[in-house]
Amino acid sequence: MIPILSKFDLKEGVKQIVGVSDITENRNIWRMLIAEFLGTFFLVAIGIGSTTGWTDYSPTLTQIAFTFGLVVATLAQQ
Repeated sequence: MIPILSKFDLKEGVKQIVGVSDITENRNIWRMLIAEFLGTFFLVAIGIGSTTGWTDYSPTLTQIAFTFGLVVATLAQQ
């Protein structure tokens, strides 16, 4: 026989399944989200900046790869 759940129990069960409690109960989530946004922004901005060439200069694939690797290594430091 299936147990009958009250509205409150059902609502709390759905919150746990969906994962809303991860955002509402964890106050550090906003700090983590801002750090993730800034890290991604710097990676994209510096990485894409390394691919742009000037009128008489065009970066090589090695230089672009080194720049992306340097940005990731710098951002990964604690």
